[in-house]
Amino acid sequence: MDIFQECENINKYLIENNEHEARNLLIKLLDKLTEEDNKYPTLINHLIREVGLYPYIDLNSSLWEDRFVYDAFKVDVGDEKPVTLHREQSSLLKKLISGENIAVSAPTSFGKSFVIDAFISMNKPNK
Repeated sequence: MDIFQECENINKYLIENNEHEARNLLIKLLDKLTEEDNKYPTLINHLIREVGLYPYIDLNSSLWEDRFVYDAFKVDVGDEKPVTLHREQSSLLKKLISGENIAVSAPTSFGKSFVIDAFISMNKPNK
């Protein structure tokens, strides 16, 4: 697998403002890297940040900008330690905290329950 060629393909989609396809290719690349037990090059962390998948940033190989974003998106979900949300989860949580009434339809593994747990932990609502 040529990691840098795959990164170039992902970046092309980002340049074309096709973040959805870039995210899909990046998720596949992350899966391959994990299967092969490879560490993420700095470039991978940058692409992770670009598509908003902050929890997947490898803190051991990331630049300070990536680590800053990773920490900036941490929330208390009632666990022992705060957990980093991805961009869409953070947006959803922000709307809940601001009192917006929302309906959410997202695929399995999006983290809907995770966001609700964070909201409950942060706001301690009565109902």
